[in-house]
Amino acid sequence: MQTSAGDGGPSRYERPASRLSSPVDPDEAAALPGLRTAYDPAAGYRGFGTPGFETPGVGTGAPAVPGEGPVSPGDSGYGFDGYGPPSADSDNHDPDGGDEPPGRSPRAWRMLLAVAGAVVVLIAAVAVVALRGGDGGSTGDPQPTTAGTLAPIPATFLDSVRTDSDPIRANEFFPTASVDRDGRRYQRIASRLDSGCPQLTGQLTSLFTAAHCTQVVRSLFLSAPVAGTRQVLAGVTVFRLDTSTTATRGAQVLNQGGGGIAPLPIPAGTIQNAQITGPGGNNSWRGAQSHGHYLVYTQVAYVDGTQGAATDGPLRAAQTDLAQLATEPIGDRAVLGHGPRR
Repeated sequence: MQTSAGDGGPSRYERPASRLSSPVDPDEAAALPGLRTAYDPAAGYRGFGTPGFETPGVGTGAPAVPGEGPVSPGDSGYGFDGYGPPSADSDNHDPDGGDEPPGRSPRAWRMLLAVAGAVVVLIAAVAVVALRGGDGGSTGDPQPTTAGTLAPIPATFLDSVRTDSDPIRANEFFPTASVDRDGRRYQRIASRLDSGCPQLTGQLTSLFTAAHCTQVVRSLFLSAPVAGTRQVLAGVTVFRLDTSTTATRGAQVLNQGGGGIAPLPIPAGTIQNAQITGPGGNNSWRGAQSHGHYLVYTQVAYVDGTQGAATDGPLRAAQTDLAQLATEPIGDRAVLGHGPRR
């Protein structure tokens, strides 16, 4: 508690009630260090709700005045009951003769503020405990729980159906009807998911038996017409095989032309003036690449039946764009450690 400036008088927090029973004369207040006038004849009384009331450092955002403590009840700006100092006879009766409840004394104000302060402290303590999750006030960092720890995905997750055990779901591969890649657009005109691997040809019939090939997804894409450029028809196939070894062997057979799979038929009316019946004709270009136990196989051909060359931009772009599209769900599985769950 602060003390007065060596005169033995009251501190700013312990002013006798006798000094507050009537307004302080401004001339007298100027001669008393530590006291401020509670009454200004020009401005009137300054209470809690009147203009000009501010408590430095309390609720207004204003900094505390250097060298001064908080303003206490009875100091300038408060007054009794928040309305300024009482008149000489306001303690016991109304000047007109009616009885009036006595005003609050400085002691009552101190008790009221003490109770309010205790309530604020209690609320703050409850808030702190709630934010800490009821940890009993521990200041240590929360420890991770075993339940919230994810098991690492093994690097060999995609090597076998034993680890990547979720089957391919409908629309997992090629879910959208239109695909854009670097300004090139492709329209999906057909798609199909089969169990097992039907319609195999050549060496794949013996390599991709039911024990080794569990599912296959086939699709057809048509490039959007561009002035001065021939349209490309592409067949994209994804095999789900038992192991990465089977996938690697299958890619070798396909790239060498030792076998294949029949592409889906072209739906009627989807291609105008088509000179081919599918992407697997004599003018087609093919490519195969394994990704773990998956095998992605592409076949591309010009719709007008022209042969083209391996270096042709539209053919190479279609093959690259759609092969990348086919590998995206495979990459998702490698990251998540499972197939789609919705």
